Amino acid sequence: VAADVGDSYDTTCVCAETSPNGAFCSAFKCQSNQVTHCFSSDSTVEIKSTKEYKSMNELKIGDEILVNINKDGQRVYEPIYSFIHANSNGTYEYLKILIENNLQRSLIISSNHLIYRYNEINPIFAGHLKIGDQLQVISNDGSSIQAGSIINIKLIKSQGYYAPLTPCGKLIVDGIIVSNYATVAHHQL
Repeated sequence: VAADVGDSYDTTCVCAETSPNGAFCSAFKCQSNQVTHCFSSDSTVEIKSTKEYKSMNELKIGDEILVNINKDGQRVYEPIYSFIHANSNGTYEYLKILIENNLQRSLIISSNHLIYRYNEINPIFAGHLKIGDQLQVISNDGSSIQAGSIINIKLIKSQGYYAPLTPCGKLIVDGIIVSNYATVAHHQL
């Protein structure tokens, strides 16, 4: 049995335990054939102390990073308290999503990472995005969150993989609001 857990993320499950009469499988053992990559080494976040951008491979636990801009235009920062993974070695497959909101910007993200569409509360897998979908992006002047339209999506290879964790479960990567998480469809299980 193969379970689809997001585009290009394949999990194979086998029966680990059958019912007492052997009529059906009562427990499965699943194995993933691919690692979740989240963000590449070159992806950036804004640091509170300098108001400058740092690449993922420069981040450390305790760095306060931009996670939101509230309705009053106030920038909200939270500390990185851990990393799901942080690896600068190797080249991995990502989606490169080109977004336009007067300026063009791009986001490099794994297909099974969660991301927020504009005006939606629940995130979806990046691999489910389509051209024309709107994402939550920082406005050009940096004072608000607004809609940015996807104008292109392509598969690329990029160096390293990183997934910093913040208390609120979100962060802003390359000007786009994303979740900390991947592979699960929702933050609440």
